Amino acid sequence: MAGTSNIRAPYCFDTFCYVCKIKNMATKTGKLYFNVTGEFLTSYSKELVLEGNWEEAIRFLMESLEGLTYDYSVQVLSGTHQIIGESRKDSIELEEQVDAKYMKRLDDMYAHYVRVNRKWYVPYAYVSNYGAADFARYEEEENLITGTQLKQCRARHYCESETDLIFFLEYDHSNYPILFKTIESPPIWTQFSRKTPQQAINAARAYCIDETGYTQKYGEKGEFDDSILKSTFKDRDNKKKNPEFKVESIVILAPIIDGKKSSECGWVDPNGDFYGCAYGGHINLAERVVTHVLKLSGHVDNNQQMNNNSEAALENSGWLKIGRSGNNVYFLKGKKPVTQPQLDTTFDWCKKHAEKFPEYLGDDSCQ
Repeated sequence: MAGTSNIRAPYCFDTFCYVCKIKNMATKTGKLYFNVTGEFLTSYSKELVLEGNWEEAIRFLMESLEGLTYDYSVQVLSGTHQIIGESRKDSIELEEQVDAKYMKRLDDMYAHYVRVNRKWYVPYAYVSNYGAADFARYEEEENLITGTQLKQCRARHYCESETDLIFFLEYDHSNYPILFKTIESPPIWTQFSRKTPQQAINAARAYCIDETGYTQKYGEKGEFDDSILKSTFKDRDNKKKNPEFKVESIVILAPIIDGKKSSECGWVDPNGDFYGCAYGGHINLAERVVTHVLKLSGHVDNNQQMNNNSEAALENSGWLKIGRSGNNVYFLKGKKPVTQPQLDTTFDWCKKHAEKFPEYLGDDSCQ
């Protein structure tokens, strides 16, 4: 297209015009005469696009020039055409002229966008390590998951939002769960390319997405070993349905002391060690404590464990329970006096989670 003659810039704007308004001292409406160049319109609208305001750029062009349609505006903003001429000479035209530098910046800006189920996403982090806190995600699963599915499940603990997507992709010469978050749509003229999540993460290398995981979130090295994941939830369900069901090969995972007290719930032993769990995870954690801590220490008999009274076993051994009911936190003493180390740990936990320390725990405490 060499030129488009039916495009012109209005050179006289009333007071309430899109561009500006003036009033004299007597509050009478005045008129402002000025010259508009195609170079300015093209440059300014492209700057809006590069700032992420592509829809505003389209409105700016269509409202600034009579006869400049939506399609013509897209041609300018996509970099294939430019507006030339001056309004005072009534010579504003649309000319085919490729702006390769601008188009390259535009490609780089949106190269890491990917469309999934009619929504747009961008990668923002990869999960490189795991720890006790993220294991709660695995415990909530109804079916056995291993390998890549397991890592994706636990990686959700580090997502910014529950609406984020997780893809297991190659990044920086290794495979990681990559976290993708929703984002506003890119310019309409860039939405026809079909990219895969892998292509999006390849393009995101230039942005150096964040590394996240247990170490980054809690400030300490994760101690969880994936190699011990040998138990199945199918066996656990069968055991609950039939008390006589026995599985010799089932492995109950060892609990881990949450030194940072980051978990929202948990148990505190008489020595002040905090074993954290997610909301609703007390029973599962109690089973693991009974199996790997109390039983190994000779503090609980086998009958108590086999009768599925793991929580009672902890209470009888003097463990303190920290739980939640809705938005409220509760603290349940064990069958023995609360120890000073338990009080200290509870105080630290309350400070960590901005909760009020329960003064009543100090009553009848064991100093």
